[in-house]
Amino acid sequence: MVALRPIRRIPVPSSLALLLLAACVAPSRSESTTAPVTTRAIVISFDALNEQRVTETIPPARIPALRALFSEGACAESAQPAYPTVTAAGHASLWTGTYGDVNGIAANAHLRLPASQHTILETANGFGTTGLRAEPIWITAGAAGLRVFAHHVTQAPGAPGYPTDDGEPVDTFRAPRERARAALAAPSVSVLNGYNRVLLAPRLLTRRQVQLTDAGGWRGVRSSTRSRDLAFALPLAPDSLLRGGALHVLLRLWPAGDSAQLFAAFEPDLAQAVQVVPHAEDLAPARGRPLARYFSAPVVLPLADGRRASMRLRLFTLSARDTSFTLFIPGMQLADANSVALTNRYVDAVPGWVGNSALTLWETGGLGTTVVQGGDGTAEWRWLESAELLTRGFMEGAAWGWRTSSPQLMLDYFPLGDDTDHALWGYLDPRRPGYDAALAARLAPLRERLWELVDLRLAGVMQLASTTAGTRLFVAGDHGMRGAWRTFRPNAALRDAGLLTLDADGRIDLTRSRAASANGYWISVNRVGRLGGIVPRAAVDSVMDEVRAALLAVRDPSGAPVVTEVVDRRDARAAWLGIGGVAGGDVYFEVAEGFGWSWEPRGAVVEMKDHPVGWHGSPSTSRDMHTVSCEWGAAVRPAPGERVRRPARLVDVAPAVQRWLGMAPTR
Repeated sequence: MVALRPIRRIPVPSSLALLLLAACVAPSRSESTTAPVTTRAIVISFDALNEQRVTETIPPARIPALRALFSEGACAESAQPAYPTVTAAGHASLWTGTYGDVNGIAANAHLRLPASQHTILETANGFGTTGLRAEPIWITAGAAGLRVFAHHVTQAPGAPGYPTDDGEPVDTFRAPRERARAALAAPSVSVLNGYNRVLLAPRLLTRRQVQLTDAGGWRGVRSSTRSRDLAFALPLAPDSLLRGGALHVLLRLWPAGDSAQLFAAFEPDLAQAVQVVPHAEDLAPARGRPLARYFSAPVVLPLADGRRASMRLRLFTLSARDTSFTLFIPGMQLADANSVALTNRYVDAVPGWVGNSALTLWETGGLGTTVVQGGDGTAEWRWLESAELLTRGFMEGAAWGWRTSSPQLMLDYFPLGDDTDHALWGYLDPRRPGYDAALAARLAPLRERLWELVDLRLAGVMQLASTTAGTRLFVAGDHGMRGAWRTFRPNAALRDAGLLTLDADGRIDLTRSRAASANGYWISVNRVGRLGGIVPRAAVDSVMDEVRAALLAVRDPSGAPVVTEVVDRRDARAAWLGIGGVAGGDVYFEVAEGFGWSWEPRGAVVEMKDHPVGWHGSPSTSRDMHTVSCEWGAAVRPAPGERVRRPARLVDVAPAVQRWLGMAPTR
């Protein structure tokens, strides 16, 4: 982590105090708290946070908390993340203090174990617990008897899967499995992850997309000559927790007053429904006012296992004359926790929590015609409101957990920076062929407002840390971002080099392929020992050499190299970089400016993307892929503006937190 120099105490500056007040999360006095502890820690990860990219492209007035963190905290020059630089691997490294070669989370999708039962194309979800082979810090702290609140962390809320590979005794991880189960059962340990299960996908509904019928099936609605009652239902996904059912919407029209009302519930019962009041898109500055202020009260859904879920709705337009409406459904996710009681307490305290903004809807035109498509900005204002709802929920949840659990260790996360720059950074990169300065000028203010919400989120946790004695705030991320407007297909390069063969349906034929990529991030040799492997052990090195040569031979239409660096598991740096391991690949690579990649084996090796994007996943040694590593708060005394003159590593954060809390590092 960062070497802290005892020079002077940094108080909370008056400017920061003002922005903390703007965080809009007021503590409740009705919930009890325990006595303060001597030493406490908050660890928060901001997805896709790269200091240079943000501070050089976002006006200072938009990000005062981030500026205060970088100027007053003890910050490394940058932090080298996991390799490849993706979210699941980055966070597993942050939480465990080990890279993917040790913790098993080698990418967002990693190889399955044991090798003899799975091919090199079979992958597991890196965000889940199944592939985790190292202990996350919330279990370490819980096992040590500390109070812990983990707020929407990856690889949670269950115990690590601790999968074994061939040659490892079946009881290799027996002790850590039991330790994890015991820690997660302790009442002092609270772990939440709302990303495991999506119960209702986000969408924007208009009158043209639904079939309005008579509302006779609604309870509590009496026929009246003064009003006309219409209804529609949005079926829920076929999920065992949902027991079928639908989101029911009632439209009450009052012809005499030329007015209308809209109600929603998960049962067609007016007594259970909430009214969703229409309001035009909120154009006011976000700072200094309640976030997502025009969303409805929560609509609550009891689930089959005794847990509850909820969401808030947003009505942009409603007309009695033609029954038209514009209703935003932000989606509903399960606040999965290590106990049913915790899930329900969280849903009661933080109703309508969502895990992401409506990025995908915006990109596809689902919020209206975008600025990129020639729109007037309405779709962008709607996206911003969805981002406010995201920010509000995370801030309320963090404040609630800190207040009610009084944790000695709180882990936290925020995804909005990643949403923002995946969608917008590619358009703002002036190096892109066909760069549109006028379009960039329209998108830049949108990006600034989205990063301002990230700043408000940081201000909220700074407030928690600064108002609680003995608390140190550790701020990190998982990766950086770069612009991409071209696609490289490594499997297609292997195909053209004779290392990979496709079957008649265009799928990879492993009976005739010596190497392949399951995820685009690396190449795996189809070695004997893996299910269906055909490369003898003695030939593995020579196949890796052929893969290296095939990648380095790829050229773009101008004749320039596409792959600029190749690293494989034989490299002397492999352990330091954290590549390989039982769930990782054999050969990794870097690409030239403007390239992203795809695992797809069909099509051209190199081609232009349909539209530019923000991209990550490149080697962790690339500075634009780096993230941050800062400490702020109790006993942090850096010299003004002074930095460690080298990058830190993401795996250094967990040991630094453990030292601060007086725990023996497990790494």
